[in-house]
Amino acid sequence: NEARQIAVMASSRIQRWALTLSGYHYNIQHRPGAQMANADFSRLPLSVTPASVPTPGDLVLLTNALSESIINAQHIKTWTEKDPLLSRVCRFIQHGWTI
Repeated sequence: NEARQIAVMASSRIQRWALTLSGYHYNIQHRPGAQMANADFSRLPLSVTPASVPTPGDLVLLTNALSESIINAQHIKTWTEKDPLLSRVCRFIQHGWTI
């Protein structure tokens, strides 16, 4: 839903897909499994390995969306400092383990 924000606690993979798809206008329609006979063909190996892989347009859209994201490094830093476990992990990483 384009009116809702991406959930903060969503997995990284879901967030990446949401950012990628946010650059497009689309409608999702249910399709029964019996009508998706071609779904497994995308997993077949390539017969010839390409010499180079072009940068897909959706990667460019993802990069643009990341720069305009509602979450930035400062947010993550602040949340990490407030979280009891993550703040301890950061201290251990920066100052070494104390027993």
